[in-house]
Amino acid sequence: MNFDTLLLAAVAEELNHQILGARIDKITQPAPLEVIVSLYFDGARRSLLISAEPNSARLHLIRQRSRPSPTNAPAFCMLLRKYLESGIIYQISQPLGFAERVLRIDVRRSTKEHVFLWAELMGRQSNIVLTSESGAVLGSIKRVTTEMSRFREVRPGVTYTPPPRQFGYKRDPMEPFSLAESTVEAFDAPEAAEKWLTASFRGVGSVLAKEAVLHSNSKNLTLETVWYGLNDILSVVRLKEFSPVICRDKSGQIILAYPIPVKSVPTEQQEPVSSISEAVEAAFSSSQTEDVLSKERGALLASLRRAAKAADRQLIDVRQGLLNSDQSEQIRESGELLLANIGGAPQGAKEVDVVDYFAEDPDQRRTISLDPSLTMHENAERYFRRYQKARDSKETLIARQEQLQNADLELADALAQAEAAETTHELASIAERIGDLIRTQQNSGGHDSAAKPLYEGHKIKVVKSADGWEILVGENSTSNDFLTTKVASPTDIWLHARAVPSAHAVIRAQNRPASVSTAAILLAAEHVAKRSQAKHAGLVSVDYTLKKYVRKPRGSAPGQVTYTNEKTIDVIADDD
Repeated sequence: MNFDTLLLAAVAEELNHQILGARIDKITQPAPLEVIVSLYFDGARRSLLISAEPNSARLHLIRQRSRPSPTNAPAFCMLLRKYLESGIIYQISQPLGFAERVLRIDVRRSTKEHVFLWAELMGRQSNIVLTSESGAVLGSIKRVTTEMSRFREVRPGVTYTPPPRQFGYKRDPMEPFSLAESTVEAFDAPEAAEKWLTASFRGVGSVLAKEAVLHSNSKNLTLETVWYGLNDILSVVRLKEFSPVICRDKSGQIILAYPIPVKSVPTEQQEPVSSISEAVEAAFSSSQTEDVLSKERGALLASLRRAAKAADRQLIDVRQGLLNSDQSEQIRESGELLLANIGGAPQGAKEVDVVDYFAEDPDQRRTISLDPSLTMHENAERYFRRYQKARDSKETLIARQEQLQNADLELADALAQAEAAETTHELASIAERIGDLIRTQQNSGGHDSAAKPLYEGHKIKVVKSADGWEILVGENSTSNDFLTTKVASPTDIWLHARAVPSAHAVIRAQNRPASVSTAAILLAAEHVAKRSQAKHAGLVSVDYTLKKYVRKPRGSAPGQVTYTNEKTIDVIADDD
């Protein structure tokens, strides 16, 4: 669900009524890009959530006052505690106007000094920034360097610059607009009108544009009717008369929270609520639950299908082995016939034609293939060795065939259960029950891997988080290379210090990356920071992403990689 400008305006109005003058009691950072500010006001406690997650950036009050947080608070959390705790919320505003998704919270400290907490809720560019009264950046949940953005730098010490506005041909929808300024006269379809709105006005997203067209109450969609439809909605912002609703689909699943009743959803599927924060919290909780369920289901199904394919390939090999073992008597007979015809072929011959004494027809002959580099006697011994191997392996192959057939049935059953699972708990139970079987199939390649040392002798440190997640850390460049290219699975979480040489680290996610705890990510990041060139800087920025987004360029040196879809966390690089 998208947190648009209309939602932010409604939340800002609600916060001005409910927490203006509140004292900041406690600050926690339960997730790398999420902050919870606990407040005390008028005899009641409230909690404010600010999230800079790319797909769920938002700001609103929440009923859940506490969430599991890492044992050691992240550096940004410690910074917020230093400057904000015991402070009073003095003002809440949108200094860039309605069209920009930026909200500023002015906090007055006990020293009467003011600090500003900025919530920039703009998708992938979302951030939470703390600035001083003079405008200097004190810290941010995501550090932005000049290498990352040529428009603005966000790091301690620089002067805070607001995010670049969508200038150019886009206008602020709250400012006067002359219909004569546009060359558009009429629209041939609602989609065309919606496209014009999003392309012409800042802060007008897909939901607001769709509602504006429906609010025009006209089958003849002209520039005038669409413009007045948008203004009809914006009058709610000007008058501050919000009426929040939760919208559901026909199955009852929440699909949208909005500060006004929407015309794109049937009235009977809308539930009025007294608080916009309550609506947003319910919608995002539902959306995140579905996202996590979908991701975990997809990861588990992919692992199960890979394991089933591996089992099928092994079953084909076993059946071929059994077919060979059924021919063991024929192999023995060929060896006997070669011994009976030692001088029957010259040295270097590729085959020999002999009388088949084992056939019922005394005149029947048999052609036997030879290794031209061996003598007839050596070829006979070679056939006897093949016979002994086929005979001895038959019992093992029969047992292995039964094992693989049972594995096939078990994996097929697990696939059906995973597709039907309705909760992440059910998926976790399936993964736990079937995990050993998946790993067995993934590691079976027909080679004797037992003789190899752990990680083939590479120096890889193994660490476990307090809640049981296994973390692997490379100790040198070749170990980093082996860990990333040979050991890590696509759904494992991979870490590396930002913009400086460092160790690679991998959190074994067991095909459940969404379930990996913040504590485990922080611990892995600390180990990376300790083994980076920036370890003496105190605060080290560490990137993390899924291993499937990490690439090793062709011909690059050991340990050199590129990666995308990363998130960044700042940690303190203490010595071991």
